[in-house]
Amino acid sequence: MAVPLVAIAAGLLIARPFGEEDARSDGPPPTRLEAKAQRIEARLEERPDNARLLRAATHAWLDAAHDRISSSRLKGAPIPFPALAHDYRAALKFWHAFLDQTGGEASADVAEAIANAYMNLTEIGSRDPAQIEADIAGAVRASQIAGRHIHDVHTLSPVAIIAYYNGEFDRGERTAGTTLATAERQVRPAVRQQFVEYRESAEVFRRLLRQAKQELRETGRPRLAEPLKVYRSTAELNQDDPTE
Repeated sequence: MAVPLVAIAAGLLIARPFGEEDARSDGPPPTRLEAKAQRIEARLEERPDNARLLRAATHAWLDAAHDRISSSRLKGAPIPFPALAHDYRAALKFWHAFLDQTGGEASADVAEAIANAYMNLTEIGSRDPAQIEADIAGAVRASQIAGRHIHDVHTLSPVAIIAYYNGEFDRGERTAGTTLATAERQVRPAVRQQFVEYRESAEVFRRLLRQAKQELRETGRPRLAEPLKVYRSTAELNQDDPTE
C-alpha cells in the first residue's frame, strides 16, 4: 500500500483496566515529555474542570506519544507499544473531559490528533475485539469534529478512511467523493487510488474482525490468543500487511 497522503489525525473508550497492551508496570521509565504531562495532571487535581489545562494535558500526552515513536525510530529501536498505548490512553482521558467542558466540540487540530491517536491504538491492536471497535468509533467521532471545522483534502480524507474501517463503506465513499472534489486536479488520481487501497485494507480488517468475534463466541474465551490489528500502510505502526 502507498505511503498515506495524510496522517490520519483519530469517541468512546471502553472503561476497563489497562490490559497487556496498555500496561506500564514493566515498561521504560517516564520520558521528559511524559514527566511534563504528569506535571500538568498535578495542576488539574486542583482545577479538574479547567478547559485550558485539559487541552494542555491532552496535547502533552500526545506529544509524549509522538516522542516515543520518533525517538525509537531515530535510534533504530523497537517502539515500546505498551508505553505508547499508555500515553495515548492518557491523552484520550483528558480529551473526553475537554469535550465535556466545550460542549462536544473542539478545535480541529486537537480532533485530528485524537483521531490519529485512536487509529494508532488500533494498529497496536487488542486481544479484545470490542476494544478495537470502540477505538475506531472514537476515531470516527474525532475525525468528524475536525471535518466540520476544516473542509480540505487533508482533513476530509481521514473522515472517509476511518469510515471504511468502521464498516461504513457507503458513507466513506460519499465522503471520498466530496474530498476528491476539494482536491487539486493534478493530485486527484493519487488521492483516488489511495481511497481504493484504504478501502481494500478496511475490507480485510472487517473480515478479520468478524472471524475474531466468531472465534470468541465458539470457544467461549474472553480474549483472542493474538492481538487483532488494523493495517493502514507500511509508513504506520503496524507494518504487517494481511493482504500479502
